[in-house]
Amino acid sequence: MKNKNRDLNTKRMLSQLCLVLAFIAILATIGCNNNNNSNEKTTIINVEPETILNGTIPDSPDLVECMEATDENTNEKYYLALHHIEGFEYEKGYRYRLKVIITQGDPQLDIPTENFKLIEILSKIKIQTDE
Repeated sequence: MKNKNRDLNTKRMLSQLCLVLAFIAILATIGCNNNNNSNEKTTIINVEPETILNGTIPDSPDLVECMEATDENTNEKYYLALHHIEGFEYEKGYRYRLKVIITQGDPQLDIPTENFKLIEILSKIKIQTDE
């Protein structure tokens, strides 16, 4: 009789231990799936209606036609190749206000590796030029 009780107690303790371990595993998984990526920021940028030529390709004397954009929050300037914002099609002559996600690449690389992804076009205004 004592062996049966001991076996039942052992099985009960193993079941409880398994439940505790499963609970810990679930908590660990939830903690690891935190979507707050410190390499990402959501911001609003203003894109100018005219492009500029800029030497954005490292170690190259060639100039590239770029959009000039300014972060509304930080006033940081970006010179972006025309197709650098994923999901965005630039048209000259329009001033844009865009909500974007900027993802920082590997900081150990010698070149800036910021990736831009369009969330929403907040405004697109036709600008008259004096040509």
